[in-house]
Amino acid sequence: TSSRFIGFGSTSSNKQDDNVPSSDADFARQKFGNQKSISSDQYFGRNQYDPDELSASSERLKQFEGASSISSNQYFGRDEQISRRESLDLGAIELNARDFARKFIGQASSDYEAIKTVVERGSEKLKDYISDIQ
Repeated sequence: TSSRFIGFGSTSSNKQDDNVPSSDADFARQKFGNQKSISSDQYFGRNQYDPDELSASSERLKQFEGASSISSNQYFGRDEQISRRESLDLGAIELNARDFARKFIGQASSDYEAIKTVVERGSEKLKDYISDIQ
């Protein structure tokens, strides 16, 4: 073979490497059928890929065909009433946030008045000092 530069990531057309044993090709066709794409984890059965979980997820999605929207509670089969009760707790959070804001604004107002008083006193002292120098 002639050695020629073909660039980063490129491969030469080497017909010997293109021959895939038919048993591997048959295995992939049988296992994955007409899927448009698969991950290497799916092919080799590694990591978090669980075919049973994937199948259950697909079945769950089929329930919602034609729906314009679904909630996560519907998807995972959780009770909607529990979610409503949990959202009622958000009212308490809102009240606490409002109370905090009022206290914060009140404290900021007090701090502003204190700074204003210090600046006024300082300017009076500076005015007196300058008049004493003249």
